[in-house]
Amino acid sequence: MTEKKGPNRIIILIVVGLMLVFFPVLSVYMSSSGLQAYKKMKAELKIYGDSIKIPYSALRSQSNEGISTEAFKGKVTIVQFYEKDCKACEESFSELKRVQSEFIEKARRRVAILSIPLNADSVQALVEQIKTMDIDTMTWTLATTDSSSIQKLVNQDYKMGGLDLNNHVALVDINGILVNHYDLKDKVQVNKMMEHIALLIPAKKDRKRIKFKQEKEQYK
Repeated sequence: MTEKKGPNRIIILIVVGLMLVFFPVLSVYMSSSGLQAYKKMKAELKIYGDSIKIPYSALRSQSNEGISTEAFKGKVTIVQFYEKDCKACEESFSELKRVQSEFIEKARRRVAILSIPLNADSVQALVEQIKTMDIDTMTWTLATTDSSSIQKLVNQDYKMGGLDLNNHVALVDINGILVNHYDLKDKVQVNKMMEHIALLIPAKKDRKRIKFKQEKEQYK
């Protein structure tokens, strides 16, 4: 006795037809919406565009080592200026720690935080500051320089003159280009900054190229 397969076959054909039509359409839609979201986020970083590349500046780290902002090339860097013993800065430090914890496992070598006291400070003072902070110094550097250089960094290099420095930070891409400022008091802006950081982190093939270039420089 033969089974009636007609209805089942029709159902299978309908399902297959839907799969052949629906999933490609959905895929195109998702790709298109994803691309639009990417373009929108990219546009948010064009406040300064490629026109402002941060000049290299000499600094001294909490480890008493001479460094320069060139040392952060190849990393997406958050730059913070803060006043010593500033109570209002505690919330800013807390938000930066939240950002750091977000990327510390996923992108430890590709995201950095650079904090500079507004008043030229001693290396010992930086060491004392570190003791009061629960941070990963592999990704977070405290550094200082002379007063005139600090003012130049704030006003000319990072374009932060007029901003509330106790709460605002600058974001710099892997090429040392200033891309945006964010208010750490505004969690929406901090979350947006994290989205932008993820967008700016170089792709795997770019990371290999950057690493090779850095190693090549060492052996010149």
